[in-house]
Amino acid sequence: MQKLATGNDSPTPSARTQAGLSLIETLVVLVIASVLATMVTLRLGDLGPVDELIESAEKVAVVINESCERAMLQSEVMLFSFSSTGLYQMGLPQFGRSPNETSPLVSNLSSQDRQASPPQKRVNWPSEVQISVEVEGHAVVIDETLPRSDAPVHIICGSLGERTAFVLTLRQAGESVRLQMPAFGDWVIERV
Repeated sequence: MQKLATGNDSPTPSARTQAGLSLIETLVVLVIASVLATMVTLRLGDLGPVDELIESAEKVAVVINESCERAMLQSEVMLFSFSSTGLYQMGLPQFGRSPNETSPLVSNLSSQDRQASPPQKRVNWPSEVQISVEVEGHAVVIDETLPRSDAPVHIICGSLGERTAFVLTLRQAGESVRLQMPAFGDWVIERV
């Protein structure tokens, strides 16, 4: 083995550091950097009430769109009801297609027309949010007592791909967001 200029057989600490960081040291630095970046991103993601309202409106649109697609693919009908706490998917009707299913407000469907399955909450509203709903141009009174099997049905996804047109407005801390969902076509979310 060659002797170094210092007379030692092993490299000095300064000679070892000139070679750079080891693989483990590099991985530790990357992990710390990614944890810090994640923390900053999560902190910036909480921008305010309007973002929560937009996120809730998007969730409603996605849930209803996916359910309408499923209804069409499986030749069934999906029912939804709004409450002061969120959007509920109601028990499915046991009858075939009838004129009753496409009426503007289908609150006359009785619990006998639905399966025994209880309503399922699909979307939660942010805390202290106020909602208003128009179904096919008619203002709807929002029921405070959901879930219950005889709650009024506001939205229907039919087996032919149609859905009840509605406008949902979410209000919180002086901010408002409106979701407009036509019977066919794309939905629109706008700040009001």
